[in-house]
Amino acid sequence: NMLRDVTIFDRHSQPTSVQELNHNPCVEANGGCAHFCFALPGSSLGVQSKKCSCAFGDLAADKENCEM
Repeated sequence: NMLRDVTIFDRHSQPTSVQELNHNPCVEANGGCAHFCFALPGSSLGVQSKKCSCAFGDLAADKENCEM
């Protein structure tokens, strides 16, 4: 799996309330991810899970840091 596209949005046009953010795990400290944090639909309603990804290199065993 390779990251193919990334879209950047203006932070001023993004949701800011807890309800709008739907408890996004990437909001605080980039979700603990070294490079990219993606909020994915979770298994239960209204809960999201995070997935870290690397701009370059591979995801380390801890699933948050990147290594060459």
